[in-house]
This record gives sequence, C-alpha cells and structure tokens, in this order.
Amino acid sequence: MLQSDFEIKSKITINHEFITTDIFGNIFLINKNTIIKYNSNFEKECQFSGNYYDSFELIDVVDPFKIQVFSKNQNKIIFLDSRLTETGIEINTEILNILKPTAVCSFQNGILIWDEQEFCLYRYSNNKLYKFTKNMRSFFSESPNFLISNGRMVYLNIPNQAVVCLDNQGNFKYLNNKINSTQISIIDSGIAVFSKQSNDVQFYDSELQFQKRIVIPDTFIINSGHISNNKIYLSNNKAVFVGEF
Repeated sequence: MLQSDFEIKSKITINHEFITTDIFGNIFLINKNTIIKYNSNFEKECQFSGNYYDSFELIDVVDPFKIQVFSKNQNKIIFLDSRLTETGIEINTEILNILKPTAVCSFQNGILIWDEQEFCLYRYSNNKLYKFTKNMRSFFSESPNFLISNGRMVYLNIPNQAVVCLDNQGNFKYLNNKINSTQISIIDSGIAVFSKQSNDVQFYDSELQFQKRIVIPDTFIINSGHISNNKIYLSNNKAVFVGEF
C-alpha cells in the first residue's frame, strides 16, 4: 500500500540530531548537548543545556514528568522534570559495570540498557540490575542504536541490518532483516519505522510483518522521524516538518 496524501501543517527550523514527542504532543529535540522542548502548538517552551556533557544521544519521554536523557560518551542517564530542569538523579552505567552502553529506554518500572561489551540487554529497576537477555550474537552482529518498548514488547533497531522484537521477559520473538530503519515509533498495531534509504515511513504489525508504507515527497529528504496520534514528524536534521495522514 502506497500513500503520499498527508499534509504538512507546520515547520520548526532548528539543527538537531534526534526527535520524539510525549503523550501531550510536546516535541523534544536534541542538538548536541542541548535539549529543546516545543509545545503542541510548535512554540518553544524551554531548553536544557548540559554544558558538562559532550553530547546527548537519546531522550525518553514515556514519563513526561521524569524524562530520561542518555549520554553515551559519559556513560550516564540523567533525569529531567517537565520543565527540563535536572532532578539531581542520575545513573552512571560504569558503576553498574556496564562499560559500553549504546542505547537505553524506559521499560515498565525501570530502564533497559544495551551493553555492547556483553552484547545483551540489562534491566535496571528499584536500584537493582538484572540480566534481561542472554548474549544475542547468534541473532545479529551489531549493537542496536535505538530501543523502544510498549511494556509488552521491546524493539531493537540494528543499524543497516534489521529490527528485532523481544517479549517482556527478554525472549527473542521476531527479526525482520528487510527493515533498514533510522528510528522506530510505537503505534497501536505495532511499529512505524523511518527509512533514510527509501525516504518513506513503513508500518509493521507486532510480529514485524509489513502492513503499508507512506512515501515521503521528494521535497522532504528525511534522516529520521517520529509518529504520534496520526501526526508525522519528519526530520532532515535542519528542520522538523509536522504533517498529518
């Protein structure tokens, strides 16, 4: 199924490397070591500049009042409130003996952390660390650069290789090596993935079976994006184009 009948409603011009949204429609962008928050009307609300961090790679806003920010270079997860103010809480993965984390995400009442050195997922919850998966080199050969979960399933984005699905006990369920994705969004029926290679948005069910795709017009060359509440946020790292479908 091909579609291109979505309409661009707004544009935010700003350099950034990562985009996501919370349940209220607020937009969060990472620009090196700065996080910027826009409200659902595309008005800038606040920002956080972590001058003592080299860069931030990921931001998780599943809980919009307890925002998780991951700095890969410094092996830290810091927490911000809804106004992007530091709460004083942080997790140093080196203290947890996770020396090469590459991706993190919220999961139930804790956090999942991918350890490149052990090539597995750990779960950190209630100040305790648990091994969530076994070594997964038999399934794929590169570490994921992005994790996302709906609490029932966990999806791992393996750059230029595949998307992998685990159940909520850390068991391997599905792998689709035809997906070349830069970012994944959770939707009601499964996931939506953004592909820089094919310049489209692809929809898959919870078992990673292809459902449909939305072709992005040639005027929008995307690097990544996000989907929430029938809105598409397209990113070319210099601007965000917000559309509906």
